[in-house]
Amino acid sequence: MDSLKRKAYTWMRWSEKYTGTDMVYLAKGGFWLTIGQIVSSLSALTLSVAFANFIPKETYGTYKYILSVVGLVGMFSLTGMNLAVTQAIARGLEGTLRKSFLVQLKWSIIPLTISIVGGIYYLVQGNKILALSLLIAGLLNPISDSANTFLAFFGGKKMFGTQVKYNAIFFFFTTIIMLATIFISGKVIWLIFIYFFSRFIINIFLYIKTLRSFTPNDVSDDKTIDYGKHLSLINIPTIIASNVDKILIFHSFGAAQLAIYTFAIALPEQIKGVLKNIAVLALPKLSEKTKHDARRAITGKITRFLLLLVTLIVTYVILAPFLYKLLFPQYLESVHYSQIFIISLLFTGLIIMFTNVLQSQIEIKSLYKFNIAGSIIQILILFFMITYCGILGAVWARSIYGLLNLSYLWFLIKKNN
Repeated sequence: MDSLKRKAYTWMRWSEKYTGTDMVYLAKGGFWLTIGQIVSSLSALTLSVAFANFIPKETYGTYKYILSVVGLVGMFSLTGMNLAVTQAIARGLEGTLRKSFLVQLKWSIIPLTISIVGGIYYLVQGNKILALSLLIAGLLNPISDSANTFLAFFGGKKMFGTQVKYNAIFFFFTTIIMLATIFISGKVIWLIFIYFFSRFIINIFLYIKTLRSFTPNDVSDDKTIDYGKHLSLINIPTIIASNVDKILIFHSFGAAQLAIYTFAIALPEQIKGVLKNIAVLALPKLSEKTKHDARRAITGKITRFLLLLVTLIVTYVILAPFLYKLLFPQYLESVHYSQIFIISLLFTGLIIMFTNVLQSQIEIKSLYKFNIAGSIIQILILFFMITYCGILGAVWARSIYGLLNLSYLWFLIKKNN
């Protein structure tokens, strides 16, 4: 066994002259992140299959619409704090974990207030389901998201194995409870309540467990909190853009059409999750580099990364009809939309790659410019395409604004060289 490990180590070091990457670090971290992605994907897939086969399209569409509305309310919380904490932990500022949690709790009064006001409004309008959903989310979601910062601690410490273990506990717990709710009730209000309550309970438990098991030091700085606030502000246009498609489809075409659209993007979004894991793996490494070295490290990998993305896209287009027939037979009309949507993976992957450079070097001004301009472009294109082309317009819009946003991001990076 030791001989095999030595040979593997030697081969990985030899391959670095062709990949331009620390292959030993990638193998160690990448292995755990791959396991983590498998766990999260299996969880999402299991729930998707249950929703597709046991919940009516109208019910599922309404459920997704409510989550999108809650997502919009959540943009007023500190959504960028986890990324700032990861960057700080990588520099030894472990006390940021506790400090960021308390700061996020203080800021949770904003989404809570908005949820209460929104809940009262919808109650007056006679929409009890949406009113109760907003109140439930307003009470539970901000605290749950604050506690979820424990994942940033493990990411910054490069403890990817532990991160995967805790994530697996989270997904197992929430998936089992959601499955039980689907089979026992299947009503929208119960689905919403269990979704937020289960996440609240497990995130609090794992946050406390992290503090007790790993006893982070007390070293922190105010710059990290300020950076997290900046990232949160930067995220607002992105959050609007990521939820507006579902809200527009629901109001324009109804809950059933939103369900079809949601299943069209479900599998491609899981593939994008793999790419986001690459960013998680790269962030601590890039945070240790100078601005020049970080950019050179990323740009040197573009060709190989493009080849990977094209391979994934072609493979998915071929397999999609068989996958949907097997897993989501009630949503075969989603297949064509899904095959078009996967094209956006090409642009999303590169955007994640280049954005990682800006985040690791705390280039706030460039992040502001990209997120604000990019999100405005996304919202405008989505509004126009959905209004005139429906679901087909929504899936094509992803690639159109992806190309435009990638071009602008590349311009910003070259400009700051």
